[in-house]
Amino acid sequence: MRAAANAVEGSGWGVLGLDPAGGHLTVLQVEKHQNLVLPGWVPLLVIDVWEHAYYLKYQNRRPEWVDVMMQHLVNWPGVGLRYQASIRA
Repeated sequence: MRAAANAVEGSGWGVLGLDPAGGHLTVLQVEKHQNLVLPGWVPLLVIDVWEHAYYLKYQNRRPEWVDVMMQHLVNWPGVGLRYQASIRA
């Protein structure tokens, strides 16, 4: 997830989602207002790597921002609940 978010070119998001057809977790990069529609796919965690999300405090240190997000700001129990709900659906 960190690698995907850090590798987004320009602005976008790193996304962890569930492919219910295959039942497996998938990490994606969504870039530059890209229209990414995956029918049935369920987003579980999205990390905003647009500069507006981190620039004032982290400037061009995106990897540091992503690490802080993953370690301190993500509601991991909430991600787990979304995962559990999506595999039951």
